[in-house]
Amino acid sequence: MSEPKIYVEIEGTPVPIEECTWVQTAPCGCECAWTVARYHPTYDDAWNTFSSSKKERERNEKRGFKVKIVRHKDIRIKDDCTHTPKWGVEPPPTPEGYSWAASLESRALHLVPVVIEMGETTSLDCGPKETIKTLCGRASAWVWSRRWYETEGLIECVSCERAALAVKA
Repeated sequence: MSEPKIYVEIEGTPVPIEECTWVQTAPCGCECAWTVARYHPTYDDAWNTFSSSKKERERNEKRGFKVKIVRHKDIRIKDDCTHTPKWGVEPPPTPEGYSWAASLESRALHLVPVVIEMGETTSLDCGPKETIKTLCGRASAWVWSRRWYETEGLIECVSCERAALAVKA
């Protein structure tokens, strides 16, 4: 007796899930990410692979990112996107002298002034009474980080975005 197989339907044709891949397509039309369907069999599993938080998924869906299942042979992922803006998404506004970063307590990315550059960390060594305040004024901390593993899944603070647009105007 053979082992049971799971099939998915692609364009009306049953295809073994072992031959399928979920791809994420950016608003510009470029495929920007993929995951093997055998390990992430459902649409929600695929989205959860491409987004590290519920807020990030909601933001990306609102921006126009799509997820679809395709045969391995139909993947069109390139190394980079040549569209302007890249991936069809405008980068968040960043006034000169500021950077998007997170503190240990952050639930969002905030714009903070770059006081001292230390690789991917922005820090101010000025004693326990002074902290670096965000552009929106809603948060402050002694150390802010831009490291991917400390910022992944965090969404830009809407108040900082508004304040950045006001600074640029």
